[in-house]
Amino acid sequence: MIAGPAAGVFAVATLVARCLDRARDLCADACAFLASHTGTPAAELRAALAGMTRHDLDRFFAAHDARLPPGEATRLARRTLEAAVSGSPPSSERWVADGASDPLAVLAGLSGMIPAGGLPAVVLTPPAAAGIQEWFRAAGAAAVAVATRVPTLPLGIAVPAEVWSRYLAEGPDSRTKAVLREGVIELPVLDRTGVERVLRARGIEPPVIPPAVLPVVAGGVPDAFAAALATAASVAPRAASEEDDDRARSAAERFLYQFLELLPDTAGRFELNADAGFRFGPRAAEVDLLARDLRIAVEIDGYYHFRDEANYRRDRAKDWELQRRGFLVLRFLADDIIPRLEEVRDRILAAVALRTAGVPA
Repeated sequence: MIAGPAAGVFAVATLVARCLDRARDLCADACAFLASHTGTPAAELRAALAGMTRHDLDRFFAAHDARLPPGEATRLARRTLEAAVSGSPPSSERWVADGASDPLAVLAGLSGMIPAGGLPAVVLTPPAAAGIQEWFRAAGAAAVAVATRVPTLPLGIAVPAEVWSRYLAEGPDSRTKAVLREGVIELPVLDRTGVERVLRARGIEPPVIPPAVLPVVAGGVPDAFAAALATAASVAPRAASEEDDDRARSAAERFLYQFLELLPDTAGRFELNADAGFRFGPRAAEVDLLARDLRIAVEIDGYYHFRDEANYRRDRAKDWELQRRGFLVLRFLADDIIPRLEEVRDRILAAVALRTAGVPA
């Protein structure tokens, strides 16, 4: 599931595309789609790509043209394989940007190319209390437009009950209002006691709930988030061995990633344990949480980072390599992720706001 404040059709399509680029193997999806129509085994087609030229690919599509359905799904499948043959990764976000005049055509094509159930569930959430009514009108119109063109995309809007009531009371009836009214689902809002009860039932005992968690799980506690919180809360802050400490560090990273996925301003932006695109020492430089488009690198430091001078120097050298490539680097202690979550959240949100506003590192 992804959640975000996107309120326009293009913004929703971009949010979905960004998630697909991170979560799906588009080349495998394209091969499976083509295999279902041409009879060529998907594995065989995928293996053949390594030795194909653009001319070979043109011949493949010409030979199977009569079997392939016309439309955007086939066009995107071809574009995916063309990227694979040329050695560049396919990007559905770039395709949405290229098709900005009709981003829903791209989204519909992706829904046709990707297997059933492969699209992410999207929840549109207001960015702030101020202007929420205007945001909801725009988000509602966008949601109906998206649902009409891409009915297989699980899509919802989360707003307080009073916003929905005011929307119904104000303005004339419209098709958008009628469609939204048909899909209303009332959800109980959980207070701290309710959140504790849900988390306790999922194995978090005693419940360790930072105040920052309550607003983002008030409508329910996602399974992945509950599991990450349970693991992070159960790991001792200062482990006795390097193996245990690595486990604690990973738990902190995983929890912070799941937490950021629930915040409107950071949902879909960060990748977990991502390649920053350059080599650091003998291997690729890996960042704990990377917002690639915003050039923000978040590193979570476990106890072993400070056990000797070599580790400390290595981290400072890595910071420099990231900074000189334009990344804004934020470092947090693994021990602080749960007890000082509000500070961690606010610093990351400030960094996102700076980069969204175009402020350089």
